Amino acid sequence: MFLTFSIITALLFITTIISIISLKNISDSFTNFYRKSYPVSSTAAGLRTSIQAFCKDVGYSIMTDDGPKTQEYLADARERISSMEDGLAFMKGNFDRAELVDEVKFTMDSVQSQRERVLDLLAYARNEEASALYFEEVLPALVKANGLLVQIDNEAIESAGEDYQASMERKGRTLLFLLAISAAALAANVVLGFYITGSLTKPIREIEEAAKEMAKGNLKIDIRYTSGDELGSLADSMRFMSKKVSYYMGELTDSMRQLADGDLNVKRREEYLGDFGPVQAAIRTLTD
Repeated sequence: MFLTFSIITALLFITTIISIISLKNISDSFTNFYRKSYPVSSTAAGLRTSIQAFCKDVGYSIMTDDGPKTQEYLADARERISSMEDGLAFMKGNFDRAELVDEVKFTMDSVQSQRERVLDLLAYARNEEASALYFEEVLPALVKANGLLVQIDNEAIESAGEDYQASMERKGRTLLFLLAISAAALAANVVLGFYITGSLTKPIREIEEAAKEMAKGNLKIDIRYTSGDELGSLADSMRFMSKKVSYYMGELTDSMRQLADGDLNVKRREEYLGDFGPVQAAIRTLTD
């Protein structure tokens, strides 16, 4: 019984440990997907949108003579550029290839003064000068930065796909493992069930047959089963009872034979126990 309990406990322990490890691996993969790969891709796309919006605002400002409209475009352009700092900082801390993020920042910073100069020229309606500076120095840098962001976005999407695929594979392996462990546990339970049933049935039948023999008057029985469990204790009790009853019957037989031969000198023997006590007392009454 102890062996059976130990096997079932070991299977449960192994299943629990493997399940915890597998769930942690799956959690790590999904964490990378939701906290790194996917957010980096979204951030890169947002930064590209900011660059494109900046270019659009500058282009509209160059083409329009409407002062108030120009001021709106320029305010939006400045806001778009300033909002990129947080996105770049986030990507640097969460994207594996931080050098690409550094290159984007370096490219943007390299034309910062030219960018501000273009916006100032447009604010003063010096559109031709602004246009020349913008197309010659600022726009090429913005195009390069946008290309780097496309590369970051693509790599982040690929990494997100790999993380998701890894999560699905680990999930599948975990499911197969748990199914295998469950099948093994079921098989073990069936085998152990037959074993336990057999180990219990055999001694019970042996004790039952011994009891039937005693009921027939055959007091000298042979019970070979021994164990430290309850069945072993019952078998020991049956053996003791058989031995004791056989002893009493032998003593009674000898005493009755002596009395039948007219010999009243029946020896006093050990005290009989239980219901055999009155029989011993009656014999003593006859001989005393």
